[in-house]
Amino acid sequence: MNSALDVLKRVSEAAPNRNLVKVDIVRFNVRDDVVQIMGYANTAQEVLALSQGLKALSTDGIVTNQPAGLGLMPNKTSFNLSFKTDRGIVK
Repeated sequence: MNSALDVLKRVSEAAPNRNLVKVDIVRFNVRDDVVQIMGYANTAQEVLALSQGLKALSTDGIVTNQPAGLGLMPNKTSFNLSFKTDRGIVK
């Protein structure tokens, strides 16, 4: 089974270069095969670029962006991305 830290490393590797996309992660949650990332980006285009990068980790190629429910921050866009990934969990 891959640990949550292994998943975090893969997310970091799949994310666009930090010079192109700057995000502030507020919450990173891994439960079974579902990964949820909440935070802030400078623009909606950066959220889209992050979402596109994370599709490579998704088992079904789908990354869902839902309302984040985070407080408002000036000049920032909140995001709540989730996707399923293979952690090698045997049930």
